[in-house]
Amino acid sequence: MASAVQKASHEAYKNLFEVPLTKNDTVPYPIALKYKACVVKLLPASEGTGLKAGSSIRSVLELAGYSNILSKMVGSNNKLNNALATIRALSAYKHADYFSSLKGGKSEETLAVNEKKNSEGETSVEAVKAESASKKASTKKSTKVAKEELSSEENSSEKKAPVKKAAPKKTAKKED
Repeated sequence: MASAVQKASHEAYKNLFEVPLTKNDTVPYPIALKYKACVVKLLPASEGTGLKAGSSIRSVLELAGYSNILSKMVGSNNKLNNALATIRALSAYKHADYFSSLKGGKSEETLAVNEKKNSEGETSVEAVKAESASKKASTKKSTKVAKEELSSEENSSEKKAPVKKAAPKKTAKKED
C-alpha cells in the first residue's frame, strides 16, 4: 500500500505547474476552455468577491490558492471532467514573461542576467541593446526586399482574368 502512495506522489510532483495569481488573488484575464463536453469559464474578480464556483471547480481553485474568482461551467455536470477542464484552463494561462517578449520589452530577470554578465566582463546591457537594434534593422531590410520581390513578380506575371460575358437574355414567345 505504501508503494502505491509513493508512486502516486511521485507522479503528482512530475505534473506540478505554476498558476498566475494577481494581487487580488484572482486570475489575470478571462479564459474559457473546452475539455470533452465541459466548458469552463474563469473570470477575474475584484477584492472581496470571494470564490464563486460550483462543484469540483471550487475544490481545484481553492487548492490552487485563488480567493476572488468568478467561474461558470457549461455543458456537462461530470465532476471529473469539470475538474480536469479547470486544471487545463489554469495551465493554459500565459505568464508575464510571455507578454513582455511579445511587446519586445525585456523582463527584469533578463536585465539582471545581462548586468551580471557585464560584471563578469562578458557582455553589457548596451551591447545587447545594440545587437537587438541591429537585428531589428536587418529584419526591416529583409522585409523590404521580400516586398520588392513580390511586387516585381506580380508585375512580371500580371495576367488579367478572363472577363465573363453576360448570358443572353431569353425572350418569351407570344402565342396568338
